[in-house]
Amino acid sequence: METTDITLLRKSSAASGWSDSCFHVYWEGLVFINGILSGEESIKVFTQKIHEVGIEEAAKYLKGIFFISVKEKKTGDIYAFVDNSGLYQAFYTKEAISSSFLKLADYGKYRVKDLNPDAIVEFLYFGTLFFNKSLFEPIKRIPGDKILRLLRGDQNVTMLSKQVSHISEPLENGTEFFYSAFESLAKSLKNRTVSIDLTGGFDSRLIALMLDHFGMDFETAISAGDDRYEDVVISEKVANSIRHPWFSTIQ
Repeated sequence: METTDITLLRKSSAASGWSDSCFHVYWEGLVFINGILSGEESIKVFTQKIHEVGIEEAAKYLKGIFFISVKEKKTGDIYAFVDNSGLYQAFYTKEAISSSFLKLADYGKYRVKDLNPDAIVEFLYFGTLFFNKSLFEPIKRIPGDKILRLLRGDQNVTMLSKQVSHISEPLENGTEFFYSAFESLAKSLKNRTVSIDLTGGFDSRLIALMLDHFGMDFETAISAGDDRYEDVVISEKVANSIRHPWFSTIQ
């Protein structure tokens, strides 16, 4: 494909953007920095950190499930990445990047004849594709630990490594980190509508209790087959005890 610039295909024209004198930042999904309101307020802090420590270091502060592109106004260069866990699916080729697989496939004019048979078999067998593959060989998923660097006038996509801690690295103070993590999360999500899938399991009950402890406003919900099911009974009791709305969908 003949092109002089990398193309950014936006998934939605309604998605969010923010600019300062040097950068324009565009994002989709939920993005926040611990203790900072999600969305624009966190993006402002992130942009300031780009000025201070560079984008590879700044990216480690972002939490959530998101896709972000950063355009440097002076050079026209674009940096694009997803959340550190790679949960938000976004894609790239040598010519373009997008959070929409279909838009990227249409832009590259990929059709049925271009489908990768091995990828189809893998998807049908496992229900997913591994190693950042897609159904078309030229289209790849953006890995969670990398930043795409798309230089203006250069068709070669290069990768930068995010400066993030590995999940296996020990914490200095696990208990203190646990409490501060929930306190920061509650502060960051105060501008969001939150619904917790509250079951009878320990993990969802703990999340609900911790966020309630730090004063967060949220509703709870559960979907189950019978209102006499133990998980449903426990869920309602927990919601009532912490005085948060509870909704059930009985199938």
